[in-house]
Amino acid sequence: MFRTTIIALAFLTHVISAKSLPIAPSPAQQHGLSMQQGSNQLDSKEQLSRAIEYFQSGKYHEALLLFNILSKEYTLNYRFQAYIGVCNFYDRNYEQTIAIFDSIMPRLDKFAPHEQSIYYYCAAESNYQLKHYAESLRLFEHQFLLCFNNEKGDALLRIGLCHRQLGNIPTAQEYLQQAVAYYRRFNDSYKLKQVEREMKYMSEE
Repeated sequence: MFRTTIIALAFLTHVISAKSLPIAPSPAQQHGLSMQQGSNQLDSKEQLSRAIEYFQSGKYHEALLLFNILSKEYTLNYRFQAYIGVCNFYDRNYEQTIAIFDSIMPRLDKFAPHEQSIYYYCAAESNYQLKHYAESLRLFEHQFLLCFNNEKGDALLRIGLCHRQLGNIPTAQEYLQQAVAYYRRFNDSYKLKQVEREMKYMSEE
């Protein structure tokens, strides 16, 4: 797993903390939920709070279980649906991750650019793992435009690998060269060695 995701999830955890929802007798809309009849509001608030706590601590499977329970009783807003997509990604449910983000990605354009980049990364990497390289390439290109500068090297590396899988070796090598420039700029010696190995493999193909 690329370090990009560690940085990205740290940011997303901060977003969730900022939007954490108190247990209070306020309308369920404040929880990103739309109430349906027959639901226990207090239990649902507790489930949501616990799901967020699990997510923040990296317990994505446990968070996913609770989010899925909530989604059966409520209509979750787009941000919480995106959190479910992230949970599925870390549970390696790549097909489900793709299905979720395919359905909501156009609705996420009002979120902060870097938050969007996290969701694009999860969708792109899921497609890559399922060998949908053309779609993965499109999504990584979009992620590159939204992510922080110190993450662009990873995005360029993934773009290059997509091109390699699609048989575009010269283009792939160009993107890896660009990744090298970013890794040198941010003194990331580990990633620099990684991309240099990839370039060596390509030159031998």
